[in-house]
Amino acid sequence: MYRSIVHVPPKTVRLIRETLKRRRHFVRTAASQVVAIKSLLRASGLRQRASSLRTPEAWAELVERLQPLHPE
Repeated sequence: MYRSIVHVPPKTVRLIRETLKRRRHFVRTAASQVVAIKSLLRASGLRQRASSLRTPEAWAELVERLQPLHPE
């Protein structure tokens, strides 16, 4: 009688969509971590240290700058 016609994208399109979905997840996770760290730094009165944290080098610099504050 009646048939449902459902569009199923090609495999390449599905693969690209899945890749972008995963990338969005990781970007969102990384951004939320940066926001949390900046919030903690500001709450601790270390606002000037809450600069850009987008690169591994920036994270390493932050850790290096915080070590004198917390000697072991």
